[in-house]
Formats: sequence, C-alpha cells, structure tokens
Amino acid sequence: IVEEIPQDTTVLDVTDVHALEKGSYDIPVPSSMNRFAIGLRGGFASTLTNVNGNGLSLGFDALLDLRYAHYWAEDNNKPMLGIMTGINLGYIQAKQSATLLDEFTLATDEGNVDYRVSADEIDETTHQIQLELPVMFSMVTPKGFFLNVGPKFILPVYSTYHQTITNPNISAYLPELSGKPITNNIVMGVLSEEQCNQRGSFNNEFKLAIALGLELGYEFKLKNGHSIDLGLYADYTVYSMYKNTSNGSLITITPPSASGIAVVDVLCLTNAYASKIGLLDAGLKLTYNLDFIK
Repeated sequence: IVEEIPQDTTVLDVTDVHALEKGSYDIPVPSSMNRFAIGLRGGFASTLTNVNGNGLSLGFDALLDLRYAHYWAEDNNKPMLGIMTGINLGYIQAKQSATLLDEFTLATDEGNVDYRVSADEIDETTHQIQLELPVMFSMVTPKGFFLNVGPKFILPVYSTYHQTITNPNISAYLPELSGKPITNNIVMGVLSEEQCNQRGSFNNEFKLAIALGLELGYEFKLKNGHSIDLGLYADYTVYSMYKNTSNGSLITITPPSASGIAVVDVLCLTNAYASKIGLLDAGLKLTYNLDFIK
C-alpha cells in the first residue's frame, strides 16, 4: 500500500516574492544627479537707457555658459529640483539714437550770451564684454521639460562706445542786440571732426548689475546617458550700480574770456542722458549636459 503524501497547495503571490527579494515598491527611492554643462545662447539685447525718451534700441548678445548643478528627487517619477551656478562669458552690443536741441545762457566777459546747440541725429553703439555669475533654481521633469530661474550677477569687463553726430550746429546770440546771431567762432566754438565721430571707453563705469534670469525649454536624452537642452532665455536688470554724474547735456561750452576762446566738449549719449544702465536680452539657448546620476 502506497501512502499518498498530501501536496502543499499554497500559492505564493508574485508580489510576495518581490517583497521577499527586493522590498516593497511602495517605498520611494530617492535619487540625485550632478550635472556639468556647456552651452551657447544668443539673441537681441537693449541697454534700457531710454535716451531722450526714444525707448528700446535693439542690439544683440552672444554668450558662452559653463555651469554646474546638483539635483535631487523623491523618486524617478517626480521632477528633479536643484541649484545651478557657474560662470558665463559674453559679448553685448546695444544701440542708442537721439536728436539734439539744447538752449542755454552763459555769462562771458562781454555779458550774457544765449547758445543754441542742435544736431539732426546722434547714433551711439556700445560694445561690452561681461561675466555673469548665476545662482538659479532649476527643475527638470521626467518628461524632459526644464526651468531655470534666479539672479545673475553681471560684471562688465570691457566696455566701449562709438558715436557719430550728423549735422551739428552751434549758434550764439547777444540778448541786448535783439537776438542778432554771432558768427565769430571764438565766441561760438566749433565741433571738430573727431568729436563728431568719436570712440571711447567707459572704463568699467557700469560696475555691478543684478539681473533676474529665466530659462525654459526641452531636454533631449542621449544614448550615452547625457542630454541636450534646447530652449529660450530672458534677462532683465533689477539693480545697477551705475550712477550718472553728468549735468545731462551732450555738448557743453566753456564761454570765451579775455584770455581764451570758447571750448566745446562732447559726451556720449550714455554718459550724458542715462539715469541708469539696465539690460534686457532674450533669445535661444543650446546646452550639452554631462549627467552623473547617483
């Protein structure tokens, strides 16, 4: 007689096997990532000086970005949040234009003289090489969208300008002669060719500025585990250490005296009229990311 041994009919649930082998999947697994990035961006730029109320005068900018960011997330299904910093080096070109009509009275040895200074057009182009130090909040979603927002500390390294004046005219009148014009250049003063087409340097007068930056776009994952960002950027200056110390006149005249003729001095549009130096720029950015997931 063969005795039958009862078989164990207990069915082990698949989830129990997973729980025994790897632990519960209900517990989120934290993740973190270090990112090193190199990128290029470029677009339009304006110095926002609003010379003579002419509003925006557009130029362009181009910058190289070197950045580092650290990200963390509760699990792979949640957006990764991080802090991004680095150093950006770029070139900014901006333009300003204005017309000129200025009238004033100066005291001379011979009495008061009324002056009238005008020009059909004044064009100024500024060139600036600058460093940017960003400290930005950064977010990357599982679907690949990214957002960077935060302050950028802007340090001008080298700033120059080129200004041209079209059809300048200086007139002088003696009030006691019922406004009869004076044609003597000793009293009037004249502009030289160099003053009508001048180049100069700001000697880092712009100092430090703080801009609020915004970057957003989409991230493409690569087979090697790294990624490429393609998106938009915009920066707006919220604080500037630039202080204008001029008297708000583009052309100044030192009146003639018994020992000398009238002397004419010319400033650039920025130094003459800008109350502050702001920056608005926006454009496209392309970044290659080296991602190291922990």
